[in-house]
Amino acid sequence: MPIDFMVPENNKKVYSTIRGFEIGLGLSSQLIVQDDIVQDVKVGVEPPDNSLSLHANGLSGYSIENFLKRYGSPSAVEFHIDYPHESGFPPGTAWYDMTVYFESSNVIVQFYNAVTKEGDLIKACPIKNGFKGVRIWTGKTPRNPPFKGIPLETASKISLDEYYDSFIEGNENSCIELETKALLP
Repeated sequence: MPIDFMVPENNKKVYSTIRGFEIGLGLSSQLIVQDDIVQDVKVGVEPPDNSLSLHANGLSGYSIENFLKRYGSPSAVEFHIDYPHESGFPPGTAWYDMTVYFESSNVIVQFYNAVTKEGDLIKACPIKNGFKGVRIWTGKTPRNPPFKGIPLETASKISLDEYYDSFIEGNENSCIELETKALLP
């Protein structure tokens, strides 16, 4: 059942919608409108079942390699890690967010997935393992942008150029080893 609503905010209107599809996919969108012009857009795509990834649902078009091919080398990549405390998660499970900024295009893309901690490292393989969902922001000053994470170079010791070269071709063996000590407060 779709949920649609509009909320006036200052001099802007915020239009939001949430949809579920028969293929097991949820889509949320938010438009920020001021003076009848769309200023910002935020889109979220995710399967409702945490056991599936977007790749499993046939939506590989939302892959990191496709965003890199379209927008080029990112201006920044940040990571955030969270350890779930709810029952049903095996010990050592962590959720990671990988937020990719394309400043010249005013696009921010955030991928997220669950991974298992391996010693002092968390191995994130977004192509091989897919991802549970993606959020996309557009506009110069997006409403509710993603929270700041730890820069790629601090979290993993690789550069933006190495990141781009590793993921642009869609090599499923491309992984990032995140240092848990760098990701914790």
